[in-house]
Amino acid sequence: MSIKTDFSWKVAGEAGYGIMVTGDMFSRACMRSGAYTFDYPEYPSLIRGGHNTYQTRISDREVFSQVREVNILIALNQDGVDLHKDELAEDAILIFDPENTKTDFANSIPLPMAEIVAKFNGDKIMRNTVALGASLAFVCVDFEILKELIREAFSKKGEDVVKHNLDIAKAGYDFVGKKKCAFKVPAKAVKKKMLMSGNDAISLGAIKAGCKFMSTYPMTPATAIMHYFAKHEEDMGLIMKHTEDEIAGILMAIGAGHAGARAMAATSGGGFALMVEALGMAAMTETPVVVVVAQRPGPSTGLPTWTEQGDLRFVLHASQGDFFRVVLTPGDHEECFEAGVQAFNYAERYQTPVIILTDKYLGESFRSVEPFSFSATVNRGKLILSPAADYKRYEFSDDGISPRALPGSVVFGVFSNEHNKDGDFTEDPEMRNRMNEKRWAKIETASKEIGDKVRYYGDKNPDVTVFSWGSTKGPVLEAMKLAKGLKIGLVHTFCMMPFPTEEISEYLKSAKRAVLIEGNIGAQFGGLIREYTGVEIKDKLLKYNGRPFYPEEILKFLKK
Repeated sequence: MSIKTDFSWKVAGEAGYGIMVTGDMFSRACMRSGAYTFDYPEYPSLIRGGHNTYQTRISDREVFSQVREVNILIALNQDGVDLHKDELAEDAILIFDPENTKTDFANSIPLPMAEIVAKFNGDKIMRNTVALGASLAFVCVDFEILKELIREAFSKKGEDVVKHNLDIAKAGYDFVGKKKCAFKVPAKAVKKKMLMSGNDAISLGAIKAGCKFMSTYPMTPATAIMHYFAKHEEDMGLIMKHTEDEIAGILMAIGAGHAGARAMAATSGGGFALMVEALGMAAMTETPVVVVVAQRPGPSTGLPTWTEQGDLRFVLHASQGDFFRVVLTPGDHEECFEAGVQAFNYAERYQTPVIILTDKYLGESFRSVEPFSFSATVNRGKLILSPAADYKRYEFSDDGISPRALPGSVVFGVFSNEHNKDGDFTEDPEMRNRMNEKRWAKIETASKEIGDKVRYYGDKNPDVTVFSWGSTKGPVLEAMKLAKGLKIGLVHTFCMMPFPTEEISEYLKSAKRAVLIEGNIGAQFGGLIREYTGVEIKDKLLKYNGRPFYPEEILKFLKK
């Protein structure tokens, strides 16, 4: 019997029974054993209750997305079986508790979770700990690794709690014993890796860039960024303000940016809708600010805990009037970190808002990553600490960017109204023209200076060239690995504004078959490509049901 070292594990059950904790600890244990992991959690749009899942992909190579088939399913209740039995691979194992679950699946293993918990006088909520121990035994992970994780997770609750969890986890582990399994965590030299979400990576990048101030109002799926800053306020010297609403959040961030701090806000589409007037104020006053917009399906409340790429056009045109903003669309955790760093350089260099556009899938999926290698020198643009007495805040320049002094160093005006070089309010038509043109000139400046807006992956002479952006990157990369006999190239756009017209045009010219893949019904990226290059990509794979792309469905489409 051949042993698989690339497989998918999933735990499913009722919310409140430790689904997310179980998945996180399983993934960390596999990672510490030497494997690469990718985790995809799902939960409903409910305050309490509902059906939760946590799926982990384990491999001996770096992985970038989940897959459709599940090889090991842990069902904590009947729904865990009924809702996911169609996902089971032919060689899958189904582990269930016979006390509350029935199944006719051939390769199923009854694990008396409730019975084991009762034996140790535990609460039934601890059935997940039995399942965790059993799962790791099935894939040959040393119990000492789980022991270490349990101590890390529960040490603050006291030794009795640690021992109780260890005893129950060991009982689940020993129940499996040395049963032979077709799935095994690859035994490799353990590299230093971190398990983190896209939201975590953005937070780390922002802190690396020197962001010291965050103000925002919580909104799924961006809330984890707020939590990260709050958690590290003291040890990293940060300020995180939980504001009364999104309007206050972005205004405080703009105020901090005006005072000289690197500042940000984070939200989703509905929250960003409240921020857009203030976004225009940042553009008019030429104040640097960074906003993370983590997409979820709309319109209105939509599907609050699911994913989509429907806000691209929204962020590109948000707020009244014409003005330049930088929009970054990272596709994986490394690019989330990169965007977190570069956003603050761009915001200060071009004195304009920068938007990092992600989605629920990328923001809340976890991946084992090696320490980030990306680094960039802090670029504060035309910041001057000792301005001359005749300083003019909005002086005209060829690149559209004026010297920026901080309040307290010299007197100057800052208005959301149109203004002259001193910052004083004006309605003069000639001055209006010149100021508008000055701000608009930043587009050309940024277009020339921002490099690596498009990243290419795959065969140098592909049969199919895929054009995508954001979180579709991972599933496309995995589809490329599954392809046999089909040469695929991926053109991934990391910077959406300034739009990479020349780069996209060149790839379109050389494409034998161009395919557009994105997660919205309106083919918004495809529309931008047509707008800027004059070329319409007619071969499209669009998904808009709230779920992410799977590599298998991408490959099936590309093989048509």
